[in-house]
Amino acid sequence: CESLVIRGRDAWLPCTASTAASCALSVVFSLHAVFCAVLSWKLSRVAGHEQRGEGRAPRWHYCKLCRRHWRLQDHHCGALGVCVHSGNRRAYVEFLAHCLASGLLAACLTAWRAWDWWLRPSDGGTPSLPGLPFLTDLLR
Repeated sequence: CESLVIRGRDAWLPCTASTAASCALSVVFSLHAVFCAVLSWKLSRVAGHEQRGEGRAPRWHYCKLCRRHWRLQDHHCGALGVCVHSGNRRAYVEFLAHCLASGLLAACLTAWRAWDWWLRPSDGGTPSLPGLPFLTDLLR
């Protein structure tokens, strides 16, 4: 596996077995979150209670954004554009857990690489900034 090359220079994140494994793990987390959490949501819809004069069924709530009745509605998630209710609450919590795990993994890997990159001792054992020319070329 070769290093990541941008504009003819080696990037600070070489492609090693650990970075390849972390990328693969991130892809697995993302695929599991999409296929097992988001796509397993169920619509448990009741429509027309109020129009038929029966009143509202117990423990059912109406969402003005979705314009639907939901059983045990928790809230309307604006980021995903769906209501969280009894049919998809478990999948929603799993999705949030996977997002949290992926975010923590990315933050830990980034912090570890940044720590290694910024404080890598050079000849005299003092911290140096070996990637500074790379960053200045990147920002031009």
